[in-house]
This record gives sequence, C-alpha cells and structure tokens, in this order.
Amino acid sequence: MAAQNVILATDSLGGYAVHTKLSERVIHAASPRLKFRQFTSLREAFGKNQGDTVLINKYATITAHGGKLTEGTDITATGVVVSQVSITVTELGKKIDYSSKLMDLANQNVLRDLAHVLSEDAAFVINTTIEADVFNVCDIRYVGTSTNGSALTTNGTATATNTSVLNAFHVEEIVDYLRSNEYPPYFPNGDYACIGTTKALRGLKRDSSWENVALYGDVERIMAGEAGRYQGCRFVEANVGMDTAIGVSGSEVTGEAYFFGADFAAEVLAQDIEVRVGVPTDLGRRREIGWVMLAGWGMINETHCVKWDSA
Repeated sequence: MAAQNVILATDSLGGYAVHTKLSERVIHAASPRLKFRQFTSLREAFGKNQGDTVLINKYATITAHGGKLTEGTDITATGVVVSQVSITVTELGKKIDYSSKLMDLANQNVLRDLAHVLSEDAAFVINTTIEADVFNVCDIRYVGTSTNGSALTTNGTATATNTSVLNAFHVEEIVDYLRSNEYPPYFPNGDYACIGTTKALRGLKRDSSWENVALYGDVERIMAGEAGRYQGCRFVEANVGMDTAIGVSGSEVTGEAYFFGADFAAEVLAQDIEVRVGVPTDLGRRREIGWVMLAGWGMINETHCVKWDSA
C-alpha cells in the first residue's frame, strides 16, 4: 500500500518523498480557507521553473463597433489591440521538523496531525500572497468620507481618511461604478463579488436588506467564506492578510474590503500543493515534512477591482 501513496524523488541534498495521500489531504483541508484563490482564473503552466514569467494575452474592447450591413458591400474590418500581462512563477512552502521518538511513542497519527498544521499554513501563505500581490495593488480606491459621502481615486492610493462604516450608500456607489464602466460582473446573474473583513461587513449584516447565504445559496455554488448578498453583490468574509481596522486613528470604524468583477485576477500553476517527506538523518532520528507549491498570481485587469480603503 505504501508504494501507492509515496513517490520517490531526488535532489542535490539527497532526496525526498512525495506523499500523495497527504498531499490530497492538505489540499482538501486548505481549500475552504482559500478565500482569495477561489476568485482567480486558473492558467496552467506545468513545466515552468521557478522564476519563469508566463505571459497572458489581454484583448481590448473593439472601439469601432459593427452595425447594419448593406447587401453587396463588404463588412468593414477592424483590429483588436492585444496587450500582455506577465505573471512570475515562484516557490512557496514550509517544513516541520520532528523526531522518530515522537512517531514511536505517539498514540495518534502524527503525520495526519502534521498534515492538518501544514494545510493551515498553506492556506495562510496563499491567501496573504494573493491579497498582497493582486488585490492590494488594484488601481481604484474608494473612501467613505461620511455616511453619504465618498472620495474615489484611480492611481492605487487613497488620499482621504475613512470616517464611515460600509453601508448601503457606499455599496451602491461602488457597484454602480463597476456597472457603469461596464466591468463584467463576477457571477452569471449579474452580481459582483466582495471580499471583506468582519468589521467591514458588520454594518451590512444589520441592514434588513441583507440576505443571509443560508437563505439563497446553493450548497454547490456557495463560495468559501460566503456570508450573504446585498445590493447586487455577494460577500465573502475574510480577515487573513487584510487590515481589519481602518479609518480615523483611535476610532477605526471599519476594515478593508475588495469589490470586483470577472477577469480581474489569474493564477499560473506549475505545481499544486505537494507534501514532501525529507530523508531521515542522524540514523533516522531526525525527520521533516513540509509543503511546496510552484505558482504565481497577477492582475489581468487592474481597473476591475475597487478597494474600500483609507489613507
């Protein structure tokens, strides 16, 4: 049975074993926590090495639109502007040292318990990486200057201080901004998506118009961490990697949130999460197990996201 679960490989340090069953366990356990990764479109890059740059084509909207045709007259041709977005593939991972004594004396499955710890670490690293490398570098910043006032910037920097909770006025303003600019909604029914901290969503949950996910969600279509729907937007609650208190110093009234549509973020995947077991040392007394991933994330359209922010 062991031969079915472990793949042996070698490297310059003497080798390692890939534990396929534990890899599956870690991926399965980490998936519900990957609240940012679920909103990235997968672009496989198997075979890419660390540091390789993957280019993704981005097609601009046709500016010279079509129209009515005349019999006997050729259709007018137009060109499409194609630009490229580059995403760098990099390694991520962490390992845990343990001893053969722990394995010999433990009355529980040590590798299973360590796999759970690794899944938590993998989810934390992936979430914080995507938030920092993709979402937090979006161009559009929206600040609630009052309960019914706002300041919007398009250069990636908020210049005003947030003094308001996230309320119906602000959600409507942000969703209207995305919709009026014809940025495609994330969901087929026309809803946009939002990842927000607990403090950011607190006021919305108190509103009578808030729809709890349990009342409308199809179990198979609910996003990880989804809390509810409000004003044409579905909200996912997350705090890892995000600033949970922004606004006036000393009386922070809200937390960060990202509103976005489709075609915003992409994942380039060369190797998914893989659990590796190192070659035992010190006559087998010292052992190690860890997770490794080869991937990268980047923005496809930097204007398709609005950050609820503060200077």
